[in-house]
Amino acid sequence: MTFMHYASCLKFNKDEAVKGSSAVGSGGVLRDDHGDWVMGFCNNMGTSNSLLAELTGIRTAVEFILDDNYPHVVIESDCLEAVNMISGSSPVAGAYGEIVDAIRRGISFHGNISCCFTPREANLVADWLAIAALMFPFGTHRLTSPLRDCHRLILLDKGEGLSSLSVEPSA
Repeated sequence: MTFMHYASCLKFNKDEAVKGSSAVGSGGVLRDDHGDWVMGFCNNMGTSNSLLAELTGIRTAVEFILDDNYPHVVIESDCLEAVNMISGSSPVAGAYGEIVDAIRRGISFHGNISCCFTPREANLVADWLAIAALMFPFGTHRLTSPLRDCHRLILLDKGEGLSSLSVEPSA
């Protein structure tokens, strides 16, 4: 799978990882229109569920986009349920309602953020960061540069290298 280029915009890939029955991490990577790293994040959420982790990661991406005033951004998630919740216009009831509302408000305020589904295979770096998040202390950690061992996945996502590699971060 190669990096999907969007002319004149940034792309934020987002993913979550679950370890055991409830340890959840979330990760994301913001890239320029050539697929190069702009920034990333790892969020060790402690105990949660995968849908809440996905939505929390998307909210984190929206917050970084707003805080840093990035221009046009496409957020890609491999969780169709989360993308549908955000893209819909109906209120979301229950535990997810507040976070979906916060995401929708951020997207509306910015005016140039879109959220879409992408298959997991197009999210190698985000998936790796979500797994790596489980090794971080609890909370969200902004990454100004790629973590060690992440560079090869960035090249793979861009279609620039097809060597054998582990997608599990090393401890």
